[in-house]
Amino acid sequence: MTTIRTEIAPRATITQLVGIRDRALKRYAALLKEAAEINALIAPLNEQPHRLPTITTTTNRSGYSSDTSVESYRKSLDAGAWDHLMDKTELRDLMSANQKADLRAQLSENPPEFTLEAAVATFDDMRARSGEIFRQGLVDVFEGLPRDFRSHDGFKIGARCVMTSAVSWWSGRASWQHCTYSDRRSQLADLDRTFHRLTGTPWTLNASDVAAKAMQEGETEVETKFFRLRWFQNGNVHVWFTDKAATRDANKLLAEHYGAKLGQMHLHPDQRAA
Repeated sequence: MTTIRTEIAPRATITQLVGIRDRALKRYAALLKEAAEINALIAPLNEQPHRLPTITTTTNRSGYSSDTSVESYRKSLDAGAWDHLMDKTELRDLMSANQKADLRAQLSENPPEFTLEAAVATFDDMRARSGEIFRQGLVDVFEGLPRDFRSHDGFKIGARCVMTSAVSWWSGRASWQHCTYSDRRSQLADLDRTFHRLTGTPWTLNASDVAAKAMQEGETEVETKFFRLRWFQNGNVHVWFTDKAATRDANKLLAEHYGAKLGQMHLHPDQRAA
């Protein structure tokens, strides 16, 4: 199995970003203080405050935020900085959709302060745990897929599967079906991303987009790097896993997670020791 590469932004880059963040936070605090002083200064000009111009600030570009405190600004600033730094590394690519959603929720609700020490420590820890992060991401993808993706033992990917309720048809052409309970297109894309990372192959175009283009052209079958896909009038998409080595490596990681050895799952206890 190809070693999973993880890159972290240079320390100098992190230092520069932290410096920008600190200066912006300091100037925002000064801005709030100056605005409050100006508003207080003009108050005697009219007893009805609404007849006077008031200097206000917002914490986002849309202008809808009512919380203009330094802490609110700090949270928005730090969330953006953490998100930017994640984009500058390959660590986010190791994550499943679930892991990315958890990260976004954390950054949205309570982002940690963006300091040099916190950034370096966080990314060093994530880099050290990159294998664990990737394996958990693969498990998330596996458990989110239809049961048909699994072999009969339930703990590994089989050679072929059927994705139900995956496509709809109109004027003789198929398209990915959008529904709240099963987003097959995203599930296939997540699995495709995982296989690319597992084999160290650049992920430039995912299998679900390739299939979508083929559907638009009136095709009923397409083959990508790791899969052969065929869609039917009943809405199902059949998926064949064509790269046996990649599938075997994925199953090894799944076996490590579920605590089972491949090839030993159906053997009688007496045979396992053989």
